[in-house]
Amino acid sequence: ASAVSPGAIQGAHEELARARGSLREARTLLESQLLDGAVSRLYYAALHATRAALAVRGLYAKTHSGNAKLFRGTFGPHPILERVLQLRADADYGAGVTESADNLSAITADVVKLVSYCETVVAEAEARGPDEPDPPPDL
Repeated sequence: ASAVSPGAIQGAHEELARARGSLREARTLLESQLLDGAVSRLYYAALHATRAALAVRGLYAKTHSGNAKLFRGTFGPHPILERVLQLRADADYGAGVTESADNLSAITADVVKLVSYCETVVAEAEARGPDEPDPPPDL
């Protein structure tokens, strides 16, 4: 993979900070048995983390489903992303969350793994350093 712009790295770090904040919110809501809100925050943790990973590849999707598709096409399948996308739709637009708090705790652990994976993608891109112009030809 090629190097990435400093702006993309900064944007990725901002997305990762949002992802970590959403995870903290999800845990608080889960502890309070506010499951619809917890699911929504879990989804946004996954969304922001995957946006960070895509950003360091120079990629961005305009829609939520497009983000999931682009992430899958770039990094391979990560079933938890599609799972929380569907759960969030149920929570926000459907009949609400039907998962138990225990199942949501397991889903939370999977989202944490996804965020961690995306943090690694960003760290590796940052370690490669910013894009540099091609060196001048030897004369």
